[in-house]
Amino acid sequence: MDAPRLLTALPGPKAAEWIARDERVISPSYTRGYPLVASRGAGCVLEDVDGNRFLDFTAGIAVNATGHSHPEVVAAIVDQAFHGRTYGAMSLGGSKALHQHGFGPLLSGVHRIHFDCPAEEFDELFSTVCPPDEVAAIFIEPIQGEGGYRVPSPGFLPIVREVCDRHNILLVADEVQSGMGRTGKMFAIEHFGVVPDMLCLAKGIASGLPLGALITRANIMDWPPGSHASTFGGNPVSCRAALATFDLSGLADKLPEA
Repeated sequence: MDAPRLLTALPGPKAAEWIARDERVISPSYTRGYPLVASRGAGCVLEDVDGNRFLDFTAGIAVNATGHSHPEVVAAIVDQAFHGRTYGAMSLGGSKALHQHGFGPLLSGVHRIHFDCPAEEFDELFSTVCPPDEVAAIFIEPIQGEGGYRVPSPGFLPIVREVCDRHNILLVADEVQSGMGRTGKMFAIEHFGVVPDMLCLAKGIASGLPLGALITRANIMDWPPGSHASTFGGNPVSCRAALATFDLSGLADKLPEA
C-alpha cells in the first residue's frame, strides 16, 4: 500500500462516528493520543476506515516487530490455539489446589465463603475475619463451573446483592463459563433477577480466541486516561472473532434453544 495518503480531514466522517462511540462505551483509562480508527494494515502502513493511509512509526505500541499482517505470522496465528491463567484469577479461584500449586504466595486479602450459603455466613466473615468496609468486591459465578456445575437456590444471589448494597461492596459476576447464552439467557445471572456492578466475560465471547471483557457502569469506570491499559487489549483478531460469535446463526434469537 502506498503511504502516506490523506483523502479526508482527520478524523474522517466514519472515524469520527467510531470515536464518538468509543467515548460512550469504552473505559476512559486508555489514552487516545490521536484520532486513528484503523481498518487494515500491511507492513509499516495503516489504513483507517475512511481510506486514509499512514506510516506506523510506533509499530502498534512496539508490538508489531515484523510489521502488520506479515503473511508468515498470519499463517501461524491461523494454525494456533491459545489458553492460560492469570495470577489474579488464580488467587480468587478455589476449586482445585492443583491450579495454585507452585504459584504461591498468591494475592493477600482474598477470603472465601461457601457457595449458596445463608446470609449469616457473610455476617460471620465480616465479624471475625474482614470488616465489611475493607471489602472491595464479592466475586461470584452465578452458576458454578469449576466448583462443580452447581445452580444456586433462587434466593442466594438476591442475598448476595442485598449484602453488597448494605455494605457498599461491589458485586462482580464471573460469567466466563456461564455467559454467552450457555444457560438460555445471555448471562446466567439474569435467571435470578439480580444486576451485578461488574460482569466478567471470556472464553465463549470469542469462540476460544484469547479475549476478555469487563462490563460495568460509567460511574464506576471513571478512572482518568493513562491510569490503566493493556498493550494487547482490543486485539483485532480476537475482537473480530467475538463479533462473528455474536452474529453466528443469530445468537440472540437462538438463546431459548440453548
